[in-house]
Amino acid sequence: QSVVMMYSNITERAEYVLEYFVNVSSIFPTYGTGWYKANSTAKYGVEKSTVYITNQSRFEFSSWSNGNTQPNGTVIVTSPLKLIGSYVQQYLVDIESQYGGTTGSGWIDKNSTDIISVTELFKNISNNERFAFSEWSNGSTSPKLKINVTKPISLTALYTYQFKHTINAKNAYNNTVFPAWYLINGRRYNSTFYLENGTYEIEEAYFDGTAINISKTFLASGPNNVTLSLPLYNTTIITRDFFGLPVNASVFVMFSNGSTVSTYTGMSGRLTFYNVPYGETKGYVKYLSTVNFMTLDGKPAKITLISAENLLVILMISLITILFLIWIIIEKRMVAK
Repeated sequence: QSVVMMYSNITERAEYVLEYFVNVSSIFPTYGTGWYKANSTAKYGVEKSTVYITNQSRFEFSSWSNGNTQPNGTVIVTSPLKLIGSYVQQYLVDIESQYGGTTGSGWIDKNSTDIISVTELFKNISNNERFAFSEWSNGSTSPKLKINVTKPISLTALYTYQFKHTINAKNAYNNTVFPAWYLINGRRYNSTFYLENGTYEIEEAYFDGTAINISKTFLASGPNNVTLSLPLYNTTIITRDFFGLPVNASVFVMFSNGSTVSTYTGMSGRLTFYNVPYGETKGYVKYLSTVNFMTLDGKPAKITLISAENLLVILMISLITILFLIWIIIEKRMVAK
């Protein structure tokens, strides 16, 4: 409405402009709400894209209902608009380690999964001493974890001080042998390993497919070389006939790990198995029709083989000898007459 001074005839015409209402809203303050002329450009946005609740909890702008992921934007107004800005709640995940780096720290969306890890499991102090990752401050022992983020999380990687140990295994003849692994306090170790301070028991040595029971304790209070004697023996099979002469006999042996060997003693009548666990190997020796069963327990096995064929030859030779002696006696008596 307006007042016009008229000095002559005037024609007035009211004009209207089409406008649309743009409603911009969010859980936090926004701008851009109001009436806009049709086909004009409206600017809208949130006042803060990040809103801190505490130093460990915040809301981070996510997106608008029209798909725009930026905290502000523009739109051509061709109809009434309702723009809703969404935020996602985030918590701070703080991962720390005194030795080496970590992954997984940062602001993480609520109820999402975060993967954390330590990048350095060991920190060498010297050639014989080191720090080793043992667990997280929440008690988890895996160096890589998946955690569900429902609140602020602070985890620290904990390390233990360890000493280097070496096991020198010897057989019954004080020769060095190399088991595949050792069972120590219920865990497998190679011949060189690290342990923290404490008392430990070597329970088994796994040699050539056989678990050898052992009970040896040692103290881990510093770098250490542990000498371990294993009941491993060289077993020799000697095969002889009735006259003590070597024979080439066939040998079948089954070891405690289930593996088998089929071979011969050779023309020398002698076969040696090296580093046989005491009392663990059984088998048999066969020559012609004679079979001798045996247990190899670390002692030389001297086997005299008398087969039916051998016995027949012995009897024939004995018979011929007796007949020859009788003939000689008869000849002597006839000459004497």
